[in-house]
Amino acid sequence: TICYQNHFEIEDSTFIFGGLCASETNSFEHLGLPSNTDLEKVQIYFPFELPPFVNTRLLTNPFMEPNPYFLQYNATRGSVTYLDTALMQEFPKNIIGMVSTRISSRHFFFYGGFQIENKSLHPDKNRDCWIVEKTVILNEDGYIIDTTTLKFSKVKLARNNKSIKAGRIGMGICSNIHEPVDSVHDGSFTNGNHLSAAAFDVESKGSSKKVNTRQEGYAKDKNILDPLVTLADTYENS
Repeated sequence: TICYQNHFEIEDSTFIFGGLCASETNSFEHLGLPSNTDLEKVQIYFPFELPPFVNTRLLTNPFMEPNPYFLQYNATRGSVTYLDTALMQEFPKNIIGMVSTRISSRHFFFYGGFQIENKSLHPDKNRDCWIVEKTVILNEDGYIIDTTTLKFSKVKLARNNKSIKAGRIGMGICSNIHEPVDSVHDGSFTNGNHLSAAAFDVESKGSSKKVNTRQEGYAKDKNILDPLVTLADTYENS
């Protein structure tokens, strides 16, 4: 089971990466805990308030871990293929909930999203339990995938207004692609496509592309008296 995954579609195939999935072993080994640890002995410390459309209890469930796979689902054949990411140095495998837009006939641009990371683990002898501290990290980079090679390129987003945070949780993104006719010659067309409008300048390896983005949503610190969350009941009800 995968949730808050990223995806894009090409013809009859849907490509999936990132997001969170349930631990394959149904244990806490990915947290650094013994596999036989009692669920009632695990508490989560997560002092952040996420937007209401994000299920914080699901994201911080101790059984959930980042999905490391790049999957291709072919609707025609009804098959799932695990794609090799060993040579993909810029593969965004741990980012949750990015959005995408098609910026050319062969490229998709991904932006936004976040990561849930385990910050620390320590025993609480007074409560006879383990405290797992988790943190949220906003993604402030963009990613472009070439659908002909299925390779990702990470791009740094430059902001005109430094007071505006680049990271977003929950937003919309779109691009305008104009297909030129063969008789028209315009230097602004690249690879048969023209991408217009920009809220961010995307700089990658000497090139400059402009992406039209519109988004909302921040993660902020939560001012609560007891941010400890016991997930025994949550897991049973999920």
